[in-house]
Amino acid sequence: MLKFTFLLASVSLLGLIGFILFLARMIRMISIISHAIETSVGENRFEDRIDLKAPRPIARLANSINLLFEELGQKERQIAEIKRSIEEKEQESALLWLEIERNLCLAKEDAETDPLTGLYNRKGMKDKLATEIKKMQESGKPLSVLMADLDHFKRINDNFGHQTGDVIIKLFAELLKNTVRMSDMVVRYGGEEFLIVLPATPAKNAIQIAKRINKAFPEFVSNRLEDIENLKCTVSIGVADFPEIAQEIEELIEAADQALYEAKQSGRNMVVYYGDLINLNARPLSA
Repeated sequence: MLKFTFLLASVSLLGLIGFILFLARMIRMISIISHAIETSVGENRFEDRIDLKAPRPIARLANSINLLFEELGQKERQIAEIKRSIEEKEQESALLWLEIERNLCLAKEDAETDPLTGLYNRKGMKDKLATEIKKMQESGKPLSVLMADLDHFKRINDNFGHQTGDVIIKLFAELLKNTVRMSDMVVRYGGEEFLIVLPATPAKNAIQIAKRINKAFPEFVSNRLEDIENLKCTVSIGVADFPEIAQEIEELIEAADQALYEAKQSGRNMVVYYGDLINLNARPLSA
């Protein structure tokens, strides 16, 4: 009886040990599966697979998880592709907007620039001149303008051709840009007429600059068009200043234009300051 009891106890102990070993193996396999799930989900590594030699229930569980990983991996790749596509579209849109902005700037520049000389035209000048006058008002500094007109330009076109006339226009623009400062503004006001804006420049200095331009122009042209005989180019210039002569843009330009008119009427090829006309019954500036 004692022997049977011992045998039964041994069998029970072996069964318990086997069950404990089986349970430990199951726990280890479940732990492997749990770790694989945590790693894959935490690091978005759905390409990993669980490879276990396990009893059928555990193997089926691992296979189901592998199938889930495969599906999640496909979704992850689809999401990544969508993100790449969105980023590419955003980049394309950004480049498109840059191109649109560049074209708008070019269109604005074209609208405000004289195509022959590259100078500002009358439209491009207005806002910038208003800004300069406002700056001078705030700083208490003077501002002068020169209105220049090429003498007998129609005769030059008639005698030497419009192509030569265009070259002379460009040469005068080049002379102006070479003479004035970077802070000054040169405008092709229309035809053979030019406006030069000289911020922080009193009338005395502006007259000196105008006389320098007037003196340099004939030689500047002849040196570059020396093969054209009997070509004589001169320029008449009117000068006006802010705030001595005028307070508003229109009045300032009108004063310079009246001074230019007087230079033309007095024989051309000269510089006239509007201030010198005040005592000579100059036409009153428009209100």
